[in-house]
Amino acid sequence: MPDWLITYKKNAVKENTYKLHERNVQKKIIPLIGHMKIKDLTPTHYQKIINKLADKENSKRTVEIIHTTLSNAMNKAVSLEMLSKNPCSGVTIPNKTINQIKEDDDLEYLSKDEVIRFLDVALKENWSYFILFKTLIDTGLRKGEALALQVLDLDFTDNKIKIYKTLNYDVLDIDKMFGPPKTETSYRKVLIDDTLAVLISRHVIKQKEIKLKLANRYHRETNLVFERGNGLPIQNPPYTGPLFAYVEKQELQNI
Repeated sequence: MPDWLITYKKNAVKENTYKLHERNVQKKIIPLIGHMKIKDLTPTHYQKIINKLADKENSKRTVEIIHTTLSNAMNKAVSLEMLSKNPCSGVTIPNKTINQIKEDDDLEYLSKDEVIRFLDVALKENWSYFILFKTLIDTGLRKGEALALQVLDLDFTDNKIKIYKTLNYDVLDIDKMFGPPKTETSYRKVLIDDTLAVLISRHVIKQKEIKLKLANRYHRETNLVFERGNGLPIQNPPYTGPLFAYVEKQELQNI
């Protein structure tokens, strides 16, 4: 499976998609079938694996994504004549909620008052997160779209935000930091009201002050609107590995 990832998926799919496949392989697939030869994986055995995944605290969608990863790998094995047939074909993804009756009360949404209170707390706790959440709530942008925004994408004359890319999480290389949006229709310009325009403009001014303070310790090359306080992108989920820990220690210790 790791060989399939590196040989046939790396640089062939979007960076975030590759990371999804990689996470599935390392955390879900290898622990279950890493000890097996692919020729020994039968449709019956595979169905039991899927059932086992579904019995754990995995949503139906999570199991479907894991299945897609493994099925893609087996399709490649068939095309390479390592297998005569994909053992993942014809599997049934169990749905634990199929017999559950949902009422409106089961669906939880934030009320208008709760949204206001949430933003009030965010404003008191952290300006950067406040302006990010405010933008997400007011515009309906996907998280990856918002986190990929650069200052050059902001049009304060017509109060528009240009959407044509998404953020590849955990990527420091500026040449690989951005990918295309989810669909063709995702390329668009989003209108913002005067209030949000003023807030974002104020945020950009605050960033300029931070850039002056940090000097060459600020990553100006990213030009991100929403970042970590030093120009580096916000991760999803927050990355706590040695690389970012080292970068933050070196660059933020004197703030």
